[in-house]
Amino acid sequence: MKAIYLIITALVFFTSCDSKKTELTPLQEAELDAKVNAEVEQMMKDIQEDIQEENSQWKYTSTYDKMSADSSFFATAQSKDLIYLDFPYDGGSSLSLTIRLSDNKLNAYIRISKGQFNSLYRTDYVNVKVDDQEARRYKVLKSNDNSSDLLFIENEKAFLKAIKGSSTLLIEPTFYSHGSHVFEFNMSNFKWQH
Repeated sequence: MKAIYLIITALVFFTSCDSKKTELTPLQEAELDAKVNAEVEQMMKDIQEDIQEENSQWKYTSTYDKMSADSSFFATAQSKDLIYLDFPYDGGSSLSLTIRLSDNKLNAYIRISKGQFNSLYRTDYVNVKVDDQEARRYKVLKSNDNSSDLLFIENEKAFLKAIKGSSTLLIEPTFYSHGSHVFEFNMSNFKWQH
C-alpha cells in the first residue's frame, strides 16, 4: 500500500513540474534532473524493500489428499534481501525457505527465484548462521528432478531444532557463475507445531 502511495506521489510531482512554465537555465535543468532521478531511485529502492519486508513474513499452508487421507503442512518465508545476478537473471533474486511435513517426512528446502545453484555433484553444502551462533555447514541435495533452483537441506530435524526460537537466520548458498551470497530471514514469527 505504501508503494502505491509513493508511486502516486511521484506522478503528481512530475505532472506538477510540467505544468509550471518557469524557464530554467541548462545548469538548473541538469541539477533538477539529477535531484529527481536520485529521488525516484531512492523511492524505487524503498518500494522494493517494503515489498521484501512484507514477503519475509512466514506463511503457513496445508493440503489434504482425499485419496490417502493425508495432510501436508508447509511454512515458507522469503529472504529479507535480494541479490542482483547478471544476465539472464536481471533484476532482484530472493531466496525462499520452506519447511514441509508430508507423508510423515520432514523436509527443509531452499529455492532461488531467479538463478541456479552451483551444484555440479549430487551433494553440496550451504553455510547457515542462527542468531549470534557460529556458522555451520549443512549438506544439501538436489531434488530428484535435478532442478537447479532447488536444494534440500539434509539433517532437517537438527536444522529445524536450530532455527526454532531464533530471531535471525542467515543462509549462504553458492550460485553458478555468481559465487556465494548471504540471505537473511526474519524468524520472529516462525512457529512450527507439527
